[in-house]
Amino acid sequence: MSGSATAARMREFADETRPENAPQDWIETAVDIGSELRRSVLAQEWTVSRPECDGSCGAGEFIQVLRVTPNAGHPFGQVMDGWWALVDAGRFSPWFLHDGRALPHQRMPYFYGPRRWRTDCSIGSLTFFDDPLSAFSHDEAYFETAAICIRHRGGRRDRLLRAVRWGWCDRGRIRRPSADEPDGDRIDTDILSDVFWRVLELEGSPYLKARLE
Repeated sequence: MSGSATAARMREFADETRPENAPQDWIETAVDIGSELRRSVLAQEWTVSRPECDGSCGAGEFIQVLRVTPNAGHPFGQVMDGWWALVDAGRFSPWFLHDGRALPHQRMPYFYGPRRWRTDCSIGSLTFFDDPLSAFSHDEAYFETAAICIRHRGGRRDRLLRAVRWGWCDRGRIRRPSADEPDGDRIDTDILSDVFWRVLELEGSPYLKARLE
């Protein structure tokens, strides 16, 4: 993609992600409604601070990718290096394929619905919650979550606030942040992995590396 085409796409996505331009059906969607009411031992919740954000910033967002070992159940995701890989709540997720729920955003299905930023996001922080029950059904399940400020300080680019790698092996019995790491709790970092970008590309995501500061 040429530089001028990339710039045009960035402007288009920046406009589409402004809250006032969000389609109405996007406003009413939600993620993990049931698991928020009754949490499992896999439930994760943490808060991401936004120390450099102000009133000119756009919405906060989470983009989450995951890889799981295949099992004998209903397939989902796409095959990547022997894993089932997908964007959470996206076109190849159980949320959409098996549960028949609407995509969080028709043009940007890798975004969670803005119910999250309506209730959990402020100028000062974003709160993340997920209860990935699918980890009970796979020998290994690894997640990478990007917390993002859309249109940081009123600009055309987004700001990565935090990247978190987390997951389990042995069907949810042992914590391990990624396939390449030893057993342990999540890893917080300010860099997204190559795996993250490969999964977005595999899914046909238009989200561009160049859009992130």
